[in-house]
Amino acid sequence: MAPGEILRPIGRDEVEDLILRACPSFEPSPDRLEYHVDFDEEEEPQLYLLASVFVRHLTALNGAGRRDEFPAIFDLIEDLHLRGDKYVRTLASIGFLEDLQNTNAHPANSRPQDFVPYLRPVSRWWWEEVELFWDGKVNPIGTSGRPYPSDLGPSNLLG
Repeated sequence: MAPGEILRPIGRDEVEDLILRACPSFEPSPDRLEYHVDFDEEEEPQLYLLASVFVRHLTALNGAGRRDEFPAIFDLIEDLHLRGDKYVRTLASIGFLEDLQNTNAHPANSRPQDFVPYLRPVSRWWWEEVELFWDGKVNPIGTSGRPYPSDLGPSNLLG
């Protein structure tokens, strides 16, 4: 990227391809294939369902101790927070991070806390916002008043 070049926002139509680049093991996943059987006829991609299927894949990898793809995956989630359009930024927090925090989405040997070391600064901030929401301390998510990480500004907030 050239100095001063402005990147266009990441749109919803790019999300699945970006996931597959960051996490090649997801492409042949039975859950992903089932998602496509169920939703390929839809006009609009069902990205929150894709996020749930992807999180299920991540928790299975985690439970099996297969975390080699996690750095690239969490780089992507950070990028979705920073460069996504409004829909994609919300998906990054509510679709991916909130689902990762759901203990019901984890098999044996996987816990939400296992993913915290992989979070980048902005994603970590959103992770904590989701926790505050579930603790009843903020509503809506993103309104805690906590200092933002240096890469996050009001233009990257949800809503």
